Amino acid sequence: MPKTVRSKEETTKYLSDRDNMKVFVRKLHDYLKKHMYCTTNESGYKVWWCHSDDGDRFKYFIRFCKKMRLDRETVDAMFQDEPGEYWCMCDCDYL
Repeated sequence: MPKTVRSKEETTKYLSDRDNMKVFVRKLHDYLKKHMYCTTNESGYKVWWCHSDDGDRFKYFIRFCKKMRLDRETVDAMFQDEPGEYWCMCDCDYL
């Protein structure tokens, strides 16, 4: 039987555990860094590029959530400061 994506409630419960959230964020960062392009600016800071268009801005975030079997919309909402105020506008913003 194929593994299914956790429900919104299951995802919230899973990521509400501090240790699970820390592991999720660390693995998300590792996954994004493997799939996105990085350059160094004049100041020596890394600049991440996701090379996505408007219809594909969260490609790697969505793939990672599916891989982890978590509800993507629930995970995204947990990263926001206030409900409805989305500061993650593309994959790069999760780094």
